Amino acid sequence: MIIAIQFCRIVLMPKFGTLHLMPIGGLLFSINFYYWTTATEYWIFLLLAFPAGIFFGLVSPPANVETFRLEKETGKILFPIFEAFMSLGVLMGALTSGFFLSQDIQPVTIFTVGSSIVGLACICLIIITVYSVVAIPTPKTELKLPDKAVILPGLIAALVYATYGIVVDWSAHWLSTEYKVSAFIAGIIIYCFSGTEIAALFLGSRLLRYFGETMVVFYGMIFGCMTLLGCLISDNVFLIGAAFGIFGFFSANFHPVLMRITGRLDIMNKEDAISDVNLMSFGGFIIGPPVIGFIGEHYGLTSCIFALPLLWIVCAFLIRPQLVG
Repeated sequence: MIIAIQFCRIVLMPKFGTLHLMPIGGLLFSINFYYWTTATEYWIFLLLAFPAGIFFGLVSPPANVETFRLEKETGKILFPIFEAFMSLGVLMGALTSGFFLSQDIQPVTIFTVGSSIVGLACICLIIITVYSVVAIPTPKTELKLPDKAVILPGLIAALVYATYGIVVDWSAHWLSTEYKVSAFIAGIIIYCFSGTEIAALFLGSRLLRYFGETMVVFYGMIFGCMTLLGCLISDNVFLIGAAFGIFGFFSANFHPVLMRITGRLDIMNKEDAISDVNLMSFGGFIIGPPVIGFIGEHYGLTSCIFALPLLWIVCAFLIRPQLVG
């Protein structure tokens, strides 16, 4: 995925623009996804992970750059809405997977239907973009190290994405092993976190306009993190779920504002800066899971859960000088 992000940024976007690449990448991903998830041998499953990362790498950079371009053209705050739909996908995945498990539906059926729906939607978008959208190429760039001004936002984004997996990937396992709850109850953290995160992201533009970035992102983040820390000590599953809901609401707009800050940096090629931060963000995805898994195996997942709000408090203070309003 990281290699594809670089190739997309350097070669494809300057030649074809952004809007035409996203549905093509989505179509290729949906086709690969079917064969990937229905693979019957382990080595085939591992090999198909490579094209899955490549095709997703064709979607992510254009999506972020296009959102930034539309913000400049319209004067509206759009990054929170963009990320709201990503969070909506996480929530829908958690809810529908639990439902399908309870109905004893075969995974092959689920993956076939899911791949078909995504593929058909992407084909429709390809037709629409080909006939009604004029390609707007991004400025030409080359393979190089990120600008110094991008390093701090990129590292913060990488840390956020690395620890985001604690909620999405590990929280259900933590509840089921630590508190011996059912599979449905084990997903309470994801339900609460994603649900309130989506609400905060859809309200993000209004919240940022009315209260400013400092109040929403800095003080909101500190409040959400402190609330989560306090409720984790309680050892009550439902109170912990509610606390993750509060945490999700007050931390939701952190990453969108981080991308907006990147767009405000004094750099000639803004699209390049957005792509660099996006690249470093996904670097966090690579580093995060094995680190969390190692710490969880040797010291327990509880230590990772407690580390989450502490690390995000550090991120809030690091980003504080760049906030406006």
